[in-house]
Amino acid sequence: MSIIGEFVKKEFPLIKRGKKIVAYLKQQFAGLFRQIEKYYYIIIVKKKQQKKLKELKHKEKIICVILVHFVSMFREYLYQKLIECGRFDVYVVISPVCSHGEDNKRRQLTEAFDYLTQKGYSNVIMGYDIERNQYFNIKKELTPDVIIYTNPYKDLIAKEHYVTNFLDSLSIYIPYYINNTVEYRMAYDELLHNVVWRYYVETEWHKKLSQKYATNHSRNVVVTGYSGVDRFLDKTYKPSVASWKICDSTHKRIIWAPHQTIDSSKEMYYSAFLLIADEMTQLAIKYKNKIQIAFKPHPLLVNSLYKAWGKERTDCYYEKWRNMDNTCIVEGVYSDLFLTSDAIIHDSASFITEYLIINRPALRTYNGRDPQTQFNDFSLACLDHYYKAYNIEDIENFILNVINDIDPMKESRTNFVKSNLLPRNGKLPSENILADVLDSIENQKLYR
Repeated sequence: MSIIGEFVKKEFPLIKRGKKIVAYLKQQFAGLFRQIEKYYYIIIVKKKQQKKLKELKHKEKIICVILVHFVSMFREYLYQKLIECGRFDVYVVISPVCSHGEDNKRRQLTEAFDYLTQKGYSNVIMGYDIERNQYFNIKKELTPDVIIYTNPYKDLIAKEHYVTNFLDSLSIYIPYYINNTVEYRMAYDELLHNVVWRYYVETEWHKKLSQKYATNHSRNVVVTGYSGVDRFLDKTYKPSVASWKICDSTHKRIIWAPHQTIDSSKEMYYSAFLLIADEMTQLAIKYKNKIQIAFKPHPLLVNSLYKAWGKERTDCYYEKWRNMDNTCIVEGVYSDLFLTSDAIIHDSASFITEYLIINRPALRTYNGRDPQTQFNDFSLACLDHYYKAYNIEDIENFILNVINDIDPMKESRTNFVKSNLLPRNGKLPSENILADVLDSIENQKLYR
């Protein structure tokens, strides 16, 4: 062996250890930099927000931009109420999802844009030119006074559309999900959470979490209720059954909504999909004369499956659900789907509370991970009113109970929903959001 070879053999453990130390220091300094960045923006944004607030008090028309990534995150009721009140010119910008590949970016952009334009919403703008690989310049073209975010993650949002590019606007964050997890920093202490002028949360319980974990001590947090359930609470709304393949009452309507977290090696691992995927299609076939199942996958499940299964197997699986006589796939908005269903089977996070508000039988599928390590006390209290499945037999028993209208948890679930999940003031969450925005501008309330 050469002298160089002997040296490498002898010193390699030290070199390897040195690389680990360097990687560790980079990680630590990255965290420190992120905290310094937060403090910097928290300090400088306050004066800018105060200045914009004064400017808007006497402005006749306030330019408002709603940033949308997934169509399911679009808050239709808030959009309508902003327009109806007469103070706002409202634009909807479809912003690309930047961290899940080009194919997914194109699909999400197209789906959201097509849905909103076909529904007749005005001022819908494609936020990214696919052919020219160019982002729409919101700041230059629209000069927004108010910009509304429905997603807080910096790695998902294009830097051209991120909150730090709009410090001279009043920025608002409206969560796209009800926080049921123990991922408190991710839910309350991202840079966007700390920088926005208003962060509208679901309950007082969630506000207390923000006060505990946010770097800005939740100075910008206001409790309004979760705007994603506006339609569920609107007693005048009549849902459509168009999502279902069979539109009469001969078949019970069951939703299966698997989450995208299928990698058991990751900390965030909710989904039981890989454990039950084939068996679920078999159950759909077995009970085809009594049930229909709407496959409602998380928008990013297809991406996760491309990595785990490959594109061909994934596409074939989705096609099977699309083509069976008593099944369908529903992607995008799901309020009508929920409201016209008889039951749900899922392993989502936000759906834990959302579907409970519908107050129909709900089954939680488990993958072996202890829910106590994944969900907070609020969520665990909700899950106490769920039926539970640890294997495919439990799922089949649930389906049989739905077929036979057996629901022993109905009374306790109803009492829990009334006591814990419905807005206290009787108003829709979007009505509370609009009221706070208008009052804050009129009475110059920088923070509550």
